[in-house]
Amino acid sequence: MRANEALSSVAADAQGNIQNRQLNDTTFPSSEAQLSLLGDSSYLKPRFPFPKNLTSKALELLGDGGSLSADRFHASTGSQRLAAYIYNLRRLGWSISSNLDVYGKAHYKLSLHSLEFLRGGSSPRKIGWWQ
Repeated sequence: MRANEALSSVAADAQGNIQNRQLNDTTFPSSEAQLSLLGDSSYLKPRFPFPKNLTSKALELLGDGGSLSADRFHASTGSQRLAAYIYNLRRLGWSISSNLDVYGKAHYKLSLHSLEFLRGGSSPRKIGWWQ
């Protein structure tokens, strides 16, 4: 008798979970509506990487406003891991676009918002702060 009660209890819990999931799926706002809840996102500022490492060097090279390729980064630093440092910068909140040229090489560029933040100096640490 207890096995039947336990089985019916599990079935009722499963049914309740399905109904709750359906209710939640229909009541959550869309991603566009969620983004509109943020309003002005100018307060969302990227963080600076630790000074004197290659991630900060990549940010310095991106800060001139031009595009940064793996060849230019290699010539400047001797490292061939630009994509890894771009990944780190994106994780820190920097908005970086990437484009492929006809040879399949990536060229990275800071967004206008990130470039303005970097040049605006709302943080005491600016480009080349370790020099």
